[in-house]
Amino acid sequence: MEYTNVCGISKWTVDSDKVARFVKNTRNIYVRPTTDEERLRIIEMLENDGYKVQADEITSRDTAIETRFPLHISFIAKEYTHLHSTVCAAAATSQGIIVSEKEFYILYSQYKDEVFEEETKIDDGTVILFGDPNPELTLEIAGRIAKNIKTESDLAAIFADVDNKARWLNANIYDYDEGTEEYRKACEIVDKWFSLDDILEEQIFEILSSENVRIPQTGQIEVMIPFMERNGYRDAGGWWIKDN
Repeated sequence: MEYTNVCGISKWTVDSDKVARFVKNTRNIYVRPTTDEERLRIIEMLENDGYKVQADEITSRDTAIETRFPLHISFIAKEYTHLHSTVCAAAATSQGIIVSEKEFYILYSQYKDEVFEEETKIDDGTVILFGDPNPELTLEIAGRIAKNIKTESDLAAIFADVDNKARWLNANIYDYDEGTEEYRKACEIVDKWFSLDDILEEQIFEILSSENVRIPQTGQIEVMIPFMERNGYRDAGGWWIKDN
């Protein structure tokens, strides 16, 4: 079985430096195997290295093999398990901290024998959302707000809401099997949100360009962050969060 989680439109890819910090700070790693065979291979490698399954009433070695949710490996406990829900998997996916097999093998070989300091903490301001960032916001409402922007602050506010919503929905895509009607409809919805997101983003770039800010072809988040910060938002690991 092949596993997919995006419609091919996600703007932000996995940030290798961020993943490395996450692994070192939390002593955990998440990996989404692309096939059943690769999943079993990873589990057997972990077991050969002395890792045990973190078994409970809903988790076992069998569920770790059979699930299509990402695997979760703890270096400190020397245990492996798997994410149990779409919400948790979507949150981790949207943060860009679930890695491919190739990235997993590199990071695993680097950190599996490292002694981690107990006082190490997550201190980079990352926020992980475990629910819809704005359940009340529909595409229709967002579209109406976008057509009635009066100030730069208004633009930043609706962009933050739309961008967060688009990324949240995109992170939930892999809950559906590719090729199904549910998957197609989910992709259509995500595409519409990202289309609106692009329109708002271009409006921000127009403002920045008028201020003689060069908009790069890649890494545009670097010019977006100062704009959002001056309007009261910060980048919290992929989500726009209001300062207060």
